Amino acid sequence: MPDGEDRAQVRPKHRRPSPSRRSRHQKTGKARFDDIYDRPDPRPYFRALSEFDYEVPAHAQVVFQRLVDARRVHHRSDDIAVLDLCCSYGTNAALLNHEVTLGTLYDRYCSDEVTGWSSEELVRSDRKFFASRRRGRTVRVFGLDAASSAVRYAERAGLLVRGWNQNLEAEHPDPDLEQGLSDVDLVTATGCVGYITDQTFDRVLSAVGSDLPPWVAVFALRWVDFDPIEKIMKQHGLLTEKYAVTTFPQRRFTDDEERAYVLGELERLGIDPAGRETDGRYHTDLYVARPASDTAELPLSELLKGVG
Repeated sequence: MPDGEDRAQVRPKHRRPSPSRRSRHQKTGKARFDDIYDRPDPRPYFRALSEFDYEVPAHAQVVFQRLVDARRVHHRSDDIAVLDLCCSYGTNAALLNHEVTLGTLYDRYCSDEVTGWSSEELVRSDRKFFASRRRGRTVRVFGLDAASSAVRYAERAGLLVRGWNQNLEAEHPDPDLEQGLSDVDLVTATGCVGYITDQTFDRVLSAVGSDLPPWVAVFALRWVDFDPIEKIMKQHGLLTEKYAVTTFPQRRFTDDEERAYVLGELERLGIDPAGRETDGRYHTDLYVARPASDTAELPLSELLKGVG
């Protein structure tokens, strides 16, 4: 668990999913939630994922804050820019810049109070909600996602300085995005590796440039091959470290079919699921890529000391 954070703040109250709410399986065996990613507001997203105790952003909140603090020292500047890949409705931005937990967001978007509101009423309320909880020391968070409605909502709610609706798996960054990426200090990703590949990371890092390379922090499911992304990091002058202290739970399996498939994939890859996936939850590994000089100066084990 993150630095002493209360479990109730990480995981929502468990509600058994009804069969009609369960997502259909892909051929890969992993459940899909396509219908919640690009809605006019985040309520369907949080309500669907609350049923499976989706929690990785809570772990990322602690990790990303540590990296931001270290980057400030490295730059001798408070002006830090973060690019959140697959930013969706701005969850990671909300957790980085505001006095909220993931549990706070579940409570808000799953509450009876907001059920009858229009999306316009919700975004107006969210602007006030987040403004009143804004930290004194913040970072500029930019977002990139293929879901245009989600990105737009995160911008309107005041969570993103700027968001872009582009799919870098299919196209190069347009001039506007390329300009926006030019001064990024930290690239973050939670839960999207597998949907995006080394192609996206290559195009992002190419746009940022090599004069002062960004750090990259990625939570990736343990059954996803991270080697192609690590090779791209190396091509851009970044050394990837895997955080060896712990893995981080992502969510519960939707059903026995998904669980059986994932356990089979882990067995095929020679990864021991005992005490992790065997307990019914996806687990992620944390990878952090930085220039070799930075890793030598401050090893990841020291940077994240006490996490997990």
